[in-house]
Parts: sequence; structure tokens; C-alpha cells
Amino acid sequence: MATSYTELADSVVVSSSTVPVYSQPVSMSGANAVVANIVISVLSAGTLTVAVQGSNDLENWAPITTSGGATLGIGFHTPSAGSIAWQYVRLSYLCSTSATAVLSAGLSTADL
Repeated sequence: MATSYTELADSVVVSSSTVPVYSQPVSMSGANAVVANIVISVLSAGTLTVAVQGSNDLENWAPITTSGGATLGIGFHTPSAGSIAWQYVRLSYLCSTSATAVLSAGLSTADL
């Protein structure tokens, strides 16, 4: 089982908006599973939605998994997904109205 880890965000501020903030793309390099490591150090007055997205061309992105708008509180979160057929993945972060979050994130890929 080959694994790889990429740091995607270090104390990034995400504020309320209708436009998500995106991480850099990560090549799956033949892997078929991901685990996101998200540390939220500040979350004020709202919710933070984190999604893993996939693409084959770096232009068109589709959701693979999402926190579903659930309130991700301060702490460590590990959304994951398997059976991924996309060549690239990235994370998207979106705060609800009046919310601000400070987070750090990384992404592990694996061939399971």
C-alpha cells in the first residue's frame, strides 16, 4: 500500500462568502483513496463545510465527499473517501454567513 501526504493549508483564514476557497490540486498518482487531515483552530458564529473534489483535467471539478454543512467545531477532523477514479483531488472550504474559520489541512492519498 503506497501512501503520500501533502500539506495544503497552514493557518488559512476562510471568511463568510458564497465562493469557496480551494486548496492546490493533488495528483492521485495511481492512488484510489484519500484522508483529509483538517485542524480548525478558530470558528466563529456559523458553520464550515469542507469537501473533497475530484477532476481529470484540472478545469472541471466534482464533489467526492463533503461534511454536508455539518458544524465542524474547533479540533481535528478526518473526512475520507475511497474508490476514487479521478486523477486529481483538492479540498474546498466554505463558511456560512457571518462565520470565520482559521484552519490547517493536509491530504493523504493511498492505493488500497
